[in-house]
Amino acid sequence: KLFIGGLSWDTTKKDLKDYFGKFGEVVDCTLKMDPLSGRSRGFGFVLFKEAGSVEKVIVQKEHKLNGKVIDPKKAKAMKTKEPVKKIFVGGLSPDTPAQKIREYFDAFG
Repeated sequence: KLFIGGLSWDTTKKDLKDYFGKFGEVVDCTLKMDPLSGRSRGFGFVLFKEAGSVEKVIVQKEHKLNGKVIDPKKAKAMKTKEPVKKIFVGGLSPDTPAQKIREYFDAFG
């Protein structure tokens, strides 16, 4: 998987697929969009069928798409966070028994 930075706001998924298709079979490509404006945020991701295709892209020094020099890099996996096991519960009466709190929160796991 590649991270592609420096994209023109006019770049489409088809543009990405067509350009990177010359390096290998593209399985998927995504453009990250601004949820408010609906405009491209200028970056996206390309997923190849074969890992060797990523190396072919990286070896080539310069990439241009829609008149802009773009910056493809190997995508880094996001770290998965450990599930939260502890929460803060405020505003309880000091005389609330711990057992009553446990019973209430047991319903949530």
